Amino acid sequence: MLTSPSMCLLAQQGWPPMLLPAGLSLLAVVLSVLAYLWLRKQAGPHAGKGEAERLQRVTVGVSVLLLLLVVLAYVWRGQAAWLEQVDQWVRANEIHSNILWTLVAVVAVFILGRMAEHAFVRRASDLEGRHKARRAVAWIQAVALVALVLPIWVSGAQQFGLFLGVLGAGLALSLQETLVCIAGWMLIVIKKPYDVGDRIEIAGMIGDVIDISVFQTSVLEVGNWVGAEQSTGRIVNIPNSAVFRGFNANYTKGFPFIWNEQTIVVTFESDWKRAKEIISRQAQIEADKIETEVRRQIQNMQAATPSATSTSSPSSTPTSPTREWP
Repeated sequence: MLTSPSMCLLAQQGWPPMLLPAGLSLLAVVLSVLAYLWLRKQAGPHAGKGEAERLQRVTVGVSVLLLLLVVLAYVWRGQAAWLEQVDQWVRANEIHSNILWTLVAVVAVFILGRMAEHAFVRRASDLEGRHKARRAVAWIQAVALVALVLPIWVSGAQQFGLFLGVLGAGLALSLQETLVCIAGWMLIVIKKPYDVGDRIEIAGMIGDVIDISVFQTSVLEVGNWVGAEQSTGRIVNIPNSAVFRGFNANYTKGFPFIWNEQTIVVTFESDWKRAKEIISRQAQIEADKIETEVRRQIQNMQAATPSATSTSSPSSTPTSPTREWP
């Protein structure tokens, strides 16, 4: 039977040999229950509604239970014959041990990630902030998982370098487009040609950015067969490699307004002069609502980019005289 140094010390001092495993088991159970209750509380008052929320609760519960079982098995491995056999079976084969520790790492990273996600999301004041918090936690989880799992399966600096070399060569040959998408994502993250919430035109598509992942950008399409650049209701996924293969325009950054022309059809039989008067008056009313903000934005753009002075207003370019119908 396997015994730990702490158990031997307790036995020498007259303590029951089962006291330490029992105490550690009780502590593990209490911590697991507290972690599960904390996660349920962080989920909010609507945690019980919807299939997705129920699935998340089940996943969290199973993960906490698996982690608890691993801790209990490790604590009691010297007190039960079958646990001792399991321990010997794991130690006898390196692959068995690697699989076990990989599962422990996955479960631990998942639980800690869920706790961090709930903590950060609750502090976010708007939808965009919550979205960015979830994305940040997801990336931290991925990096932490890779950092924990790689040393388990790859030992030694030479073997690790060989592994990375073979992996890099294989990826470069078979996943060229994927690597270009990752490079495009890095450009988007670092240079920020657009961000979530911006209206952009890229790869011939116009839409509002709703998500930026490693491989693709998701936009809510506008325009196409719908006039006046209204939403079509479709979500279009564009590979991030598109930032290298063509131009991309941002409707939001730099100057939050765009110049637009509205075409209004007036028949020859209509009173076009009266129509022109009504349209001009209404256009002036609408323009007065945003004139102050537009002027401020134009001044900011001209201060940041002196070359924008001659292009920031349509009035700075010559226009053809208004044609009046006979």
